[in-house]
Amino acid sequence: MGFGANSYVGWVEESPWGTPVTPATKFFELVAEDLSGIRTRTPRLVIRNLDDALEGQLYDEKNGAEGGFTIEGNYGGLLRPFEHLFGDASAVTAIVETAISWSHSFTLKDTLMSGKGLTLYLDTDTDAGSTPVKQVTGYKINSCRMSFDPKRNAQFQFSGAGKDFALVASQSPTFPGIANAIGGHQLTVEIDDVVRPVDTIELTVDNGMDLDKRVLGSKSIAEPVRGGAKRAVSGTIQMDALQADLTKFRARTLFKLTLVHLGPALGASNYLFTVVLPKCLIEADPYHVENFGVVKANFPFRALKPTSGERITASFVNDESAVA
Repeated sequence: MGFGANSYVGWVEESPWGTPVTPATKFFELVAEDLSGIRTRTPRLVIRNLDDALEGQLYDEKNGAEGGFTIEGNYGGLLRPFEHLFGDASAVTAIVETAISWSHSFTLKDTLMSGKGLTLYLDTDTDAGSTPVKQVTGYKINSCRMSFDPKRNAQFQFSGAGKDFALVASQSPTFPGIANAIGGHQLTVEIDDVVRPVDTIELTVDNGMDLDKRVLGSKSIAEPVRGGAKRAVSGTIQMDALQADLTKFRARTLFKLTLVHLGPALGASNYLFTVVLPKCLIEADPYHVENFGVVKANFPFRALKPTSGERITASFVNDESAVA
């Protein structure tokens, strides 16, 4: 029996991909997880068996892990997952204040992180003797859903797939400071560089990977690559309706979306988490009257790739001197 009270997720970068590394270098408390180990055993495709699955007539088809985890956002500790989400050579680090603060910018790249993955450690606080932790090797981050709400801290839901999993001993996690959590009250939203009061925002970065890539000679998945789906950056916004929103939809006018989280003081500046999408398109009629009261705009949008630059950039200012 377990109550989740001691649950955590931890990660560390592995190179080459699929080679487990221990211990984890970063840990976060879980909000939720659906990271499932895979052991697919398939019946042999022969005619003479009356039943679909006969003891001894199954073969190992696939090993791996698929799914992800949801954590609260924090100004510290998230650099490595963002680097793997945004792609190869996506991170640029610069000094803001010597020996005190650094900025880390991540721009979405065409090339995925190649030859590298993450080893995940997932403790669900379930009784499993001396090996209660699920160790997932070769984990590739395919997508991240970021959600922002004034009633709670920011949440990041990472999803992807791993080469294999095993059960290992628990580690002693050290979590980022609660004071540096990215709070909903710390977010300022700008549309075309003008501040707008916003109720909630969800934003998803999806790399469109082939998570079930397999080759002959192995029952584990091969390193995921881009699949048949196009990568996409999309989201939804809920806020008080303005006619300007409907005008943008009718004219198919692109808009710039900027999310700025201003955290606690850090030296002469502050902790920061910023997301910039320079070219966004409203994809549905933004508002309708449903009841008496303030009319709400609640519309999906898609970030387009501009002719110059990239469709999304995320950046942190924190006390970490390097991506780790």
